[in-house]
Amino acid sequence: MALASGGVILGSSDGQAWSRAWQAKAPLYAITYGNGMFVAVGYGGTILVSADGLKWTSRSSGTCSSLHSVAHGQGTFVAVGNEGLIVTSADATNWFGQKSGTDERLRGVVYGQGVFAAVGYNGTVLTSKDGVRWTRRDSGIEDRLRGIDFSNGLFVATGWHGLVLTSKDGVYWKTRSSFQEDLDPVANRGGVCTTSGPSSPESFRGTSPAGPGWFREESSTDFLAATAPTSKPRW
Repeated sequence: MALASGGVILGSSDGQAWSRAWQAKAPLYAITYGNGMFVAVGYGGTILVSADGLKWTSRSSGTCSSLHSVAHGQGTFVAVGNEGLIVTSADATNWFGQKSGTDERLRGVVYGQGVFAAVGYNGTVLTSKDGVRWTRRDSGIEDRLRGIDFSNGLFVATGWHGLVLTSKDGVYWKTRSSFQEDLDPVANRGGVCTTSGPSSPESFRGTSPAGPGWFREESSTDFLAATAPTSKPRW
């Protein structure tokens, strides 16, 4: 499954041919898969869930604040958003607010190495083993972090002014800045970490097979977010 602008959800069985699967009423920003369910989040606290990627149902997040990212791990879904917002669910149906300990906007969350890691504005990095109890970590920077992913045993976070941060455990972070442009959220694609610059004729992609070394590549139009189940989807 993938997200396009305007709340459009796309589906594909091979990653090549895509078709419109659903039209949401609000813009969607992130999507994940776990426990046999797709979960998409977005503007105004929107949460949509689906078992097959074709029929989507709205669930109450308990908030009107936008949710920017969602992840799954240890049988738990975690979504993050504005003003330090964190909501969690074990079944993708019932969602509960958690205390993040920050008022900063959170832009990304991912699960890896047995922990959830969330990032946001003013260099905010939070970690949690269960999605409920969160600890702030020192990122060493004060700029805005816009996304995070986990690949090849490494957390990779990206943000403004070309920021690239990496961590093996989510606790201790190293700066791997390689670009001058602001960077969009990072994604793991077949073991290769990928990020991109602003949408413009000068836009670009930065890629790395392991995190520390980054390479500039020509850009092409991309999805807002994407996810896939471990087994072949049905559509």
